[in-house]
Amino acid sequence: MLPFHLNVLPIKALYTSIEARLVDPTKTAAVLCTMDDIRSEKLYGIRFVHLPFADVVDEMHPNAFSLKHAQTIARFLNDLDGVVDLYFCCDSGESRSTALMAACYKHFYSDAKVIWGNVHYHPNPLVYRLQCEALGTT
Repeated sequence: MLPFHLNVLPIKALYTSIEARLVDPTKTAAVLCTMDDIRSEKLYGIRFVHLPFADVVDEMHPNAFSLKHAQTIARFLNDLDGVVDLYFCCDSGESRSTALMAACYKHFYSDAKVIWGNVHYHPNPLVYRLQCEALGTT
């Protein structure tokens, strides 16, 4: 069983949900993967980690997701006591964030078909592979 409910949203939709008070900041955390600057004041105290990396699949790209990014996320996930909702957010909520969520499903449920089988999601394979590696999931 997952220790928290997993959600995927574009970063702007998370901001909107927070402003509309649809999110309880005391029970929410977010993994933000965008090259844009993050305005922490718009997160109203939500615990978050921001990892600026591009939506590319070439490991040699200077802004590609790396094992170091994945290890940072794995440590963040291990420190989420009291969190009920975990959000994965990128610019569109389709590629980087869904790859991270798929890796979590694979880690906690041994199955990520719910993500890979969704036609609205296009998980970034590099992000997925490295995050699975950092979580110790094969």
